[in-house]
Amino acid sequence: MEEKNRGGIPIQPVSAPKSAVGEAVPSAAFTPGPWAVRLSHPNEGFDCFWIDAVRGGRPTTVATADGYQHQPERQANARLIAAAPELYEVCREFIGKLGRDGYYPTAGKPLTDKMRAAIAKAEAYNAS
Repeated sequence: MEEKNRGGIPIQPVSAPKSAVGEAVPSAAFTPGPWAVRLSHPNEGFDCFWIDAVRGGRPTTVATADGYQHQPERQANARLIAAAPELYEVCREFIGKLGRDGYYPTAGKPLTDKMRAAIAKAEAYNAS
């Protein structure tokens, strides 16, 4: 059964980034996953989604998706942010299997290069 937060939004656990060989990625300075979406509470005075990393059984906020919680676009943005560590991991692993200059034949070199650029952006170095 799918776990949901207080607002009924599905919580999607996301794993910490790993390199293609399964080691932690030192060049990625973001907070390791899993990340999950949590609704703000009216008593907090905010109307937003909190994106939390769970450490030692306690949530630590890593980002927010501001705006009204009832807006589907805001919910989707929060889920996308929460999925970032997992998306990064999958892209990095895929590119790691291709090697430095390889590309996936049916995707083509331009699409594979876009994936490399997105990884570089996440790792905060020049993607050129």
